Amino acid sequence: MGVLLCTRAAINVMKVQKNGRRAHIFNVTGSGVKGEATPGWSAYGATKRGMPQFTQSILKEMDKYGGVENVSLHTMSPGMVFTDMLLSDATPNERKFFDILADEPEQVGEELIEKVLPIAATTDTGANIQYLDTPRILQRILSVDLLKFLAGLAFPQLKLAPGKRIDADGNRIRREGEEYRENGVKVLFKGMEERKSGL
Repeated sequence: MGVLLCTRAAINVMKVQKNGRRAHIFNVTGSGVKGEATPGWSAYGATKRGMPQFTQSILKEMDKYGGVENVSLHTMSPGMVFTDMLLSDATPNERKFFDILADEPEQVGEELIEKVLPIAATTDTGANIQYLDTPRILQRILSVDLLKFLAGLAFPQLKLAPGKRIDADGNRIRREGEEYRENGVKVLFKGMEERKSGL
């Protein structure tokens, strides 16, 4: 319900602003958007599954009913990010696989902003921005990291893993000067370590 109400509220506020600038709304998709299961996060996954349809419907309604010519609506997907959702219930082997595809929140956020800004400078609407897009997935899957992961599965005694952020036992590699939650999520701001869930 939150995304429905917030999108409606944002459109209503932005459409009456006549300052010559176009307003842009970027709704976030995520795990579940393609119909995959999200155990422990079912409401989240169901909401994300509906986001593309919701966005396309709102865009058609904006065209049909008018009055919102100065508002654009888009979706953006952060892909796999090292957050509580990704790490909390993950097995050691899942964590090692995530080390191939996932990135830290600050890295994902920085790149998404770089992709959002050029779109926000246009009158375009309906963009779908992705961090973990097909070229990035292929680059990472077709890498030595995947070979290390597969060799580690086949020969666990060798203790092989991609090893960027997760070690061969499936534990978070903790960097000096950084603080981490018990589940391996990096603490990004004061007070985050006490929260029941991170981002």
